[in-house]
Amino acid sequence: MALVIGVVNAKGGSGKTTLATNVARAIQLDGNDVALVDTDPQKTAATWGQNQPDGYGLPVRHVESADQTKSLQKCIKSLIGDADIGVIDGSAKIAEGTGAAVGASDVVLIPIQPTPADTWGARSVVEVIKKTGTTAAFVISRQIVGTNLAKEVAGGLEGYGLPVFESRTSQRVAYAEAMFEGKTVLDVSGAGKAETEIQGITSELAQLLRSRQRG
Repeated sequence: MALVIGVVNAKGGSGKTTLATNVARAIQLDGNDVALVDTDPQKTAATWGQNQPDGYGLPVRHVESADQTKSLQKCIKSLIGDADIGVIDGSAKIAEGTGAAVGASDVVLIPIQPTPADTWGARSVVEVIKKTGTTAAFVISRQIVGTNLAKEVAGGLEGYGLPVFESRTSQRVAYAEAMFEGKTVLDVSGAGKAETEIQGITSELAQLLRSRQRG
């Protein structure tokens, strides 16, 4: 059975696809067979997958409406197939897509922008995660470099009882430029700072997985 990592947040614009695609690529470059499943109707990750350069080799599958005639959670597992690791780019629908992504995941990352509204809006996702008992952590995304907002929001998130990664993504043009090319910041020149952010998040994810296994 594949190890499944869900990237979920019921709020749109939280940076789910950026985190999912870049982390999936980082895990793949570490020597793993990875499948990325896009559950969002907007198909952003799936479209990105279609634009990958020849030989890139990161399979991206989308949950189509016809697939949902069966259990969405089973559908996600089926699309991951026999990969070593599955990464789910979650839908912005708490009732269906997000809940199914959490249920199908062994570990969940919750990307969240450093604003009070996003912090308060995370409650619905946290409630689903706590009902399932799924291991999870917050990842602050799209922070504005040079401000203290991310630090303040990290303090506010502690009230949810989930860990908050120290590594974060920032608002960098490198993420958008890489996505336009069907790539990630790990594959383009001049994206050193963004690459360091993704490598840091992936490292903390590995630590979270190890703590889960020990628990």
